[in-house]
Amino acid sequence: MLKVPLSKVASVAASLAPLEEVRSIFVTTGEANMIVRVVTHSSDRLQDFLDSTIAPLEGVSMVSSQVITRTLKDEQGVALFEEMSVSLVCDYCGGEVSGKPFTLNVGEGKRFFCCKTCLSSYKEEYRSRIVALSAKAQKGEDHLYLT
Repeated sequence: MLKVPLSKVASVAASLAPLEEVRSIFVTTGEANMIVRVVTHSSDRLQDFLDSTIAPLEGVSMVSSQVITRTLKDEQGVALFEEMSVSLVCDYCGGEVSGKPFTLNVGEGKRFFCCKTCLSSYKEEYRSRIVALSAKAQKGEDHLYLT
């Protein structure tokens, strides 16, 4: 959680956004007006990131940091409400998905299709990748998304 002068919010966000470790940047209300979600492979690397990347930012002070030790629920998807709508494109043919899509769970993600033919064709074309992702998910390994 960072305290960033309002005049520097855009420039600080622009300097942090391209970094591989930075996964999310949120502007908030309150004393800490920016939250930066950082992912590193170790606590030593996190400390190095804070010291070498965050600390030198002009006018920026770190209000606090927390290390996530366990994730109980993490929904990154978009919540759709009745008054909202979304357009889907078929993950196989690229055509518009009208009505209820045909879906396929792949790893921790979902793929959407306009028809059973596209769903079957996708499964056939990417069968080995789908099997590999399913095996990784069952073993609890890092999640990969088929793109």
